[in-house]
Amino acid sequence: MTHEGRALRLALLILFALLLPAWTAPVQAQAPVSFSELQVDLWPEYDQPEMLVIYRMTLGSGVTLPAEVTIRIPRAAGQPYSLAMQEVDGQLYNLAYTSRTEGDWIAVTFTTAVPVNQLEYYDPGLTRQDDRRSFLYQWPADHAVERMIVRVQQPTGAEDFTTAPPMGAPVTGGDGLQYFVQDLGRVDAGMSFQLRVNYAREGDVLTSESLLQPVQPNQPIQSGSIAGQNWWHSLNGSWPIIAAVLGLALVLIGVVWRTLGRSRPRPAAAGPKLPAAARRKKVRRTPPPAAAEDEVVYCTRCGKRASPGDVFCRSCGTRLRTP
Repeated sequence: MTHEGRALRLALLILFALLLPAWTAPVQAQAPVSFSELQVDLWPEYDQPEMLVIYRMTLGSGVTLPAEVTIRIPRAAGQPYSLAMQEVDGQLYNLAYTSRTEGDWIAVTFTTAVPVNQLEYYDPGLTRQDDRRSFLYQWPADHAVERMIVRVQQPTGAEDFTTAPPMGAPVTGGDGLQYFVQDLGRVDAGMSFQLRVNYAREGDVLTSESLLQPVQPNQPIQSGSIAGQNWWHSLNGSWPIIAAVLGLALVLIGVVWRTLGRSRPRPAAAGPKLPAAARRKKVRRTPPPAAAEDEVVYCTRCGKRASPGDVFCRSCGTRLRTP
């Protein structure tokens, strides 16, 4: 065998040795998506005359990240109102997604690199007949859930509030509203869950609007003349003390001013100046436009002021009401 033949044979042996593990290794399929916890919030007539549905999803420990997740929402809901991931800093950041229609559902698919994600949509299935409201929620059961928690918010002014199946007595949330909570425990894939909500309510005032109440003072505010008289009389007999304090403060300010004047270093000699054109080219900053007063948004749950472009509250994660 010639030298070229031996070299070619050696190269083929090396290539075979490198490809052999790939041929013999078993094919490992990605584990199906599952949730260690899923919290479903149902907020009827919160900031729109529909049912706001919120999914707070925590992926299972066996799910490899980044993971592709598909969640189905009712076709009547259209597109999700928002989809976000929760980073390690606790803040929510928008996620890109794709959607496709599947019968009575819309399949929303997104890729996430973090375990906690949140999806929101408005369901127009909240029906009205006079002052009666009714809504039927259905979990499509596409994924297994180790622990599923359902919370239903009772709108302000609602009466005769019932659920089927019953969810027991309500609890008061941090926002002062009543919540019906049910811990369903483990829900396997394919195990559908339905919940019907019924209540009576007059008027069309949304819950978020009723929460925006003006702050009232703890004590009645006195008129200007009476308040001025009380302030003047409260100073009677205290003028000597006030004068002594002011004199001592002036002396201390003078001493500090003279001390700083002696220890202040002389300014260094200025370097060569750049031409005006060069200075303009080097420093060119345009201040950001100030936000208009009517564009300021505050969280309806915790009251924290939001930054421009925020969809969720950076403090408590609640979806914001944008103007």
